[in-house]
Amino acid sequence: MIKNKIFSIHYYFFFVSITFLIYNFYNDSGYWFDEWSTLLNSDPGVPIQKIYDRIDGIGTVGELTPKIYFITLRFFFLIFGYTAENGRIFSVFFFILLIFIFYRLLELFFNKQKSLFIAGILSVNPFLLWMANETRIDTFNIFFCILNIYFFLSVYLKKN
Repeated sequence: MIKNKIFSIHYYFFFVSITFLIYNFYNDSGYWFDEWSTLLNSDPGVPIQKIYDRIDGIGTVGELTPKIYFITLRFFFLIFGYTAENGRIFSVFFFILLIFIFYRLLELFFNKQKSLFIAGILSVNPFLLWMANETRIDTFNIFFCILNIYFFLSVYLKKN
């Protein structure tokens, strides 16, 4: 009985997280200036050198976001289409991946129940939910930070 309650709490966290993601995706107030800048710097119809010039700030103010983000987003746009909604879907995709890799990281130290519980708490983090619905680097960056920590600790704990 207690085990079923614990699993229902885990699913509740993920349900709330998905509900907020969907709600914010359809009811957000529009694109911010920095999101338009990201969209402009990831345009797949513009030559790559022009994109690099925009990012480096030649003729304008430079962008402090790493180039790999814009290149990855540009590739995503080439596959799925160059729209503002697809830019946000890109961020949602990395939000889901970061929750999964965080869960895998927690499994190195905790049992499955505790790992699910803590990952569930992360999935309802208001800042991450908000950033998952913006075309900015936040979820992309956090995903790769957690992935690096996961790889480091998994190799370190094996000691091979």
